[in-house]
Amino acid sequence: LSSDAHARQTGRADKYFEESVNLAGRLWYGGGFNLALAGSGDYNQFVFGLAPMVGYKITEDFSVGPRFGFDYQFVRGNAAVYNPNLATGQFIGFTNEKKGTFSVSGGVFARYKAFRSFFAHVEFELQNRELFLEDRGLLIYETAPGELLTIQETRENFYAGLGYTSGYPLGFEMLLLYNFNTPENTIELPFDLRFGINYNF
Repeated sequence: LSSDAHARQTGRADKYFEESVNLAGRLWYGGGFNLALAGSGDYNQFVFGLAPMVGYKITEDFSVGPRFGFDYQFVRGNAAVYNPNLATGQFIGFTNEKKGTFSVSGGVFARYKAFRSFFAHVEFELQNRELFLEDRGLLIYETAPGELLTIQETRENFYAGLGYTSGYPLGFEMLLLYNFNTPENTIELPFDLRFGINYNF
């Protein structure tokens, strides 16, 4: 009886170990990054972001998983100063100001490897970002809050496109995606170019 119980326990342990190894073998990891410096005649901005992701291989070529994004934007430049408490003559003058904002996003994706190095990618994303308000190209500073004005924007993005990965198990990847939910009343381009790395993909 003791030997039989030990054999069953050993069998369960072996099965659990095999399932754990199989699950780990089906997971792959990746991530992208944003790094940008931009400027105009009136203000400059710095952007840094990370976007980690984890994929689960349903088959060797088809995988699904979550993706998250974190972005920090720092802006410094000329701002138009307004006093919202004044009934008339709200515009006061100009000043040089700076401020940092954070944006976050989360979503789910699916990928299919059509060839060894090329794959199709679709993704649904919920994004919350903080945008700076402008007045004729200038940042807006209000004296009542005592800071540059921003607004919070929440939007749903739906991307689809193609990607390239350089190798296995560690590879560099590049994606060109089209956002079908880009607002019509904006100058924002619907294309999203991403760079990153992946492991075990």
